[in-house]
Amino acid sequence: GQGESLRVKMSRARELELVKPDILPCISLSCDETLRERLRSFLESTTSFDQVFSTKDQVGGFLKGCSWANNNITAARDHLWQTLKSLCNGRYGFARRCYRFFPTLYSSCDERNQLENLRSLLPPQSVVRLQAFPPSHQSSLSAMLEEEGYVLNPTKFSHLLLSTCISDDDTHKTKLLWDVCEGKGWFENLMEMQQEEKHRTRDKSVSGSADDQDQDSTGQECSTSDPLNRAAFKLFEAMQVVGLESDNKSSLSHISRCPYVWKPVITPFTVCDVGAAPGGWTRHMARQTFVKHVLAIDPGQLDSKLDSCRNKITHLQVKAQEAAHLIEENARLSNVSNDGDGIQTISWSPFGVLMCDSNNDARNTVRNLVLPIANFLAPGGLLILTVKLPKRASPTGVAVRRVEDCKAMLCQQFEGFHVEWLFGNSYCERTIICRKKLTT
Repeated sequence: GQGESLRVKMSRARELELVKPDILPCISLSCDETLRERLRSFLESTTSFDQVFSTKDQVGGFLKGCSWANNNITAARDHLWQTLKSLCNGRYGFARRCYRFFPTLYSSCDERNQLENLRSLLPPQSVVRLQAFPPSHQSSLSAMLEEEGYVLNPTKFSHLLLSTCISDDDTHKTKLLWDVCEGKGWFENLMEMQQEEKHRTRDKSVSGSADDQDQDSTGQECSTSDPLNRAAFKLFEAMQVVGLESDNKSSLSHISRCPYVWKPVITPFTVCDVGAAPGGWTRHMARQTFVKHVLAIDPGQLDSKLDSCRNKITHLQVKAQEAAHLIEENARLSNVSNDGDGIQTISWSPFGVLMCDSNNDARNTVRNLVLPIANFLAPGGLLILTVKLPKRASPTGVAVRRVEDCKAMLCQQFEGFHVEWLFGNSYCERTIICRKKLTT
């Protein structure tokens, strides 16, 4: 009897070995179709992935350098989840614009093969929370698990099963990417990553429903809490691209293929926001410790939420051409008062950063707003410019041409052009980042 029992156990062990799943660490994301190109471009801009793929409503990448994963599943899973966390922290909008995350370790050719693989990892009668994509895969996998005797429960569960189905563009064969994690902690970590950005930026207050400011652990006002409007998200993200943040712990420069390198000549520096109203970008910059003063140029009014940092803001309620004359006059008065015994005058220029997020035709924005003020940007100074495109502009046609038009208008004074389709940009926007030439 004991010999027979041992043979049964050994036979079962061999069966489990035969259905041992393939190890293929991957991060995939479900998303809106309009975000697919941006998400794919972002993943390709990092060094974390060997291969990036996209379908109609999914984007993902297979992790690089995981040949050791077979020998240490725990370390492989930790590396997988840490990579996802770095992506979430390193770029505003990434977590906010994705629907769901699927950090997965295993690969199966179909659902029957997946179920065989699961038997080797998932104890019988386990209580499972299933998170699968697309919905058709969720439905069929749910039915198969219940048939197998597993209990599905979204709240009281012992194991988290993540699974997503992708199709190869060339062979049209499907592949299932999945993982099963024991304990609720994994699900809580997943939800925390997807919700952290919303908590940091207090999404509800974007509409202006909350006037209270968040504070960090030191009691200081958080620079990204309670954004004045959704335009502020573009600046949060652009500052991450150039590594210009008070807290650089979330920087992706260590895994970026081509990080944008910009260092201010001196800090703190002065910032000019042309086309500033209602003041979302002005407010964010005024709250940075490395910014000495912000000059906001716009005939319109600034929002009352800027009152808390008015001591660091000067608002010129005029057009850019007139503002240029006032900046020149300020420079003259500053030199006089600083050389003599008169009252100290705040010197606005030269600026360390010039930024513009005006809702006009991009070429008119460059001509009428940026170029008149560009003369007062310090050599090596940074320009952050939102390019507005015609509605329903083709991403590969009109959008490219309009961006090139703007670059051509700026190239006499600027260099180091970098174009981003930020997660904070609308479908009809792009962001240009460049530096003022040291000599023109």
